[in-house]
Amino acid sequence: MPSTVRSLLNGADLTLDGVVRWGQLVPSRETGVYIIALTSRAHQYDGRLPACPIAMPSVRQLLVTRPELTLDGKRPTAQQLADRIASFWMPDEVVLYIGKTDASLGRRTAQYYSTELGKSGPHAGGWYLKTLGNLSELYVYYSHAEAPVEAESLMLGSFVSGASVDSKRRHFEPGLPLPFANMEWCYFDETFLRLRRLRRLDGIKGTKGD
Repeated sequence: MPSTVRSLLNGADLTLDGVVRWGQLVPSRETGVYIIALTSRAHQYDGRLPACPIAMPSVRQLLVTRPELTLDGKRPTAQQLADRIASFWMPDEVVLYIGKTDASLGRRTAQYYSTELGKSGPHAGGWYLKTLGNLSELYVYYSHAEAPVEAESLMLGSFVSGASVDSKRRHFEPGLPLPFANMEWCYFDETFLRLRRLRRLDGIKGTKGD
């Protein structure tokens, strides 16, 4: 079953502390996790979009900013790059990104807002979001967590296991249906007693730099 913000937090035994619109200050100095979603209601699926709202001007600007960017080893057109990014969109999901911080939630989300597409920091992760045309319509949920790394891992695991058959069928990487803007999932493999890191294989290289 597709995930709601509430179901992901419940699965990690966390309580929702608040929600703001994208770009607004998260009023928390706590460590924790944050979830970027299409909906203003943590327990609902409203806001889902059947197609990825890619902003072509943003994709073109990324190619200008990063002349070394390649797709499958070759320099792509803006449309080819946009199509590859959009192939990770899941039309029945409202959660687009799950993040964590062992510092301040307010500071980390502010870093996410301010990092320009194609730049290496201060928060270059989840850069797919910056290619969307509806950024101002997104919501940022946040929750204090004593162990944010573990909490994020649990939520990503719940999201992946709950992905629908239809979403996985449409997904570019059906074996790893992460939220749209998440690039990797780290978790502890209890069978082999070691940490595993699964990275998205989107074929896109050279997206970040000073």
